[in-house]
Amino acid sequence: MTVHLGQAHACHRWCRENGIFTSDMGGAVPFPTPEDLSFYIEWRHAQGDVIQTLRGRLSAISWHFKQHLGRDPAKNDDGSTKHLLADVLRGIARDQKGDTTKLRKPITVPLLKEIIDEFESANPDLNYHDRTAYIALSLAGLYGLLRASEQCTKLTKEFDPRVHLLDSDVEFTYNDKGEPTEATLLIKAAKEDRFRHTQHITVHAVGGKYCPVRWLHRWKKMRRGSSATPFYTLSDGSFITRDRLARRLRRTLNATGRTGTEWSTHSLRSGGAISLAASSNMSSEVLAIAGRWRSDARLLYLKHLPKSVLQNAHQAMSKLTTRNITSSHINTFNSRFSN
Repeated sequence: MTVHLGQAHACHRWCRENGIFTSDMGGAVPFPTPEDLSFYIEWRHAQGDVIQTLRGRLSAISWHFKQHLGRDPAKNDDGSTKHLLADVLRGIARDQKGDTTKLRKPITVPLLKEIIDEFESANPDLNYHDRTAYIALSLAGLYGLLRASEQCTKLTKEFDPRVHLLDSDVEFTYNDKGEPTEATLLIKAAKEDRFRHTQHITVHAVGGKYCPVRWLHRWKKMRRGSSATPFYTLSDGSFITRDRLARRLRRTLNATGRTGTEWSTHSLRSGGAISLAASSNMSSEVLAIAGRWRSDARLLYLKHLPKSVLQNAHQAMSKLTTRNITSSHINTFNSRFSN
């Protein structure tokens, strides 16, 4: 019991010190969300805790809240671990075992163009409003090198405004003709941003039918949800989740004659990185900064790339063809970057 209590209090101290949650109730500890606990678990992992220790810490926190509030912040009513926490623990366990996950094929710029062209016929159950959402999300993911978790919600009907991308988190820059030239997305809970400093990801207009900024702007104008709801809110009021996006991408890839299960939502992020590498002279260190991967280049204090670097790179990416992307580009990505 003493060990459990000490570990629960350690979590409280860390959360308060880093602003994960605060209390104005005379010292009472607020009930943590799964997001609160996942940030703590990821931080402890970064400090060197093994998976058994992390599970023990989570068990201690569960015990503490059940004792004092009669509720378990880490478990569902059926006793299963909350989905987000289960995902985090599974990923850490895999990382510590040194196992390599099955590498999914990348969705590069040329392939995404094929997907967009085929999307309507492959998904006849979607109306124009909802198709626009999926296409805008996919283009933003590729050009912004975004993870699905940074754009999608976990659940179709629930969201956390502190974590998920809302309509109010997406802004545009316009030229003197009133045309959108940039889309900026506020990412509030990225994998490498454990302390929620937030990050602004900018996507540049490239012109033409497959312009990511044009699709994002079109979507923001037509979406029916309020500004305080997830950006990708569909016509029935539900949200696009990672699983929903994966199913749509795979269904469309199947329609092109491919095996859809060979791709995942992460294929957009990896395909974006490969497309960047194939269309520019960007070094792996600079690419790591652009994609927010761990890199020694961060020691140079390069918090942001010069605007012109990404602007030119996005323009070049939009002109890629399949033959521009060689196996060496893909192999370099697979060996250099892992998340």
